[in-house]
Amino acid sequence: MKASNIINITLNKKKKEVFMSFNKLNRCAFLIQEVEQVPQILISPQVQSAILCEVLAEKGETLVLEDLEISPDDAQRVLEFVSEHLENFMLGALEKSAALQEKNLQRKVDLVVRVSALTPSSDGQKALAS
Repeated sequence: MKASNIINITLNKKKKEVFMSFNKLNRCAFLIQEVEQVPQILISPQVQSAILCEVLAEKGETLVLEDLEISPDDAQRVLEFVSEHLENFMLGALEKSAALQEKNLQRKVDLVVRVSALTPSSDGQKALAS
């Protein structure tokens, strides 16, 4: 099932709707780098801090953890929200990449066969030379 792109939390004593835009998702993916590292979002305090600041910042704003007054439950919900989106995004990209490589592999094989058919063999070159 597709994850919702919106989560509602309380941040700095105000209700906040957090939208998972492509830009936020891409910035989080840049921080995580590889799908195997996604679990670090729920484990590593350093990664948690970076992800929370990235996702909860307004456009053009830079946050530090001390700027965020957020309950542990809401922080955990945001981190799970990001983890789910990143896994879906990264695994989906890997699946699409693999499918494209498989498709292009067959095209490459077909091209090699076509080019080979057009290239004279060494025996053919000898016959032409005589």
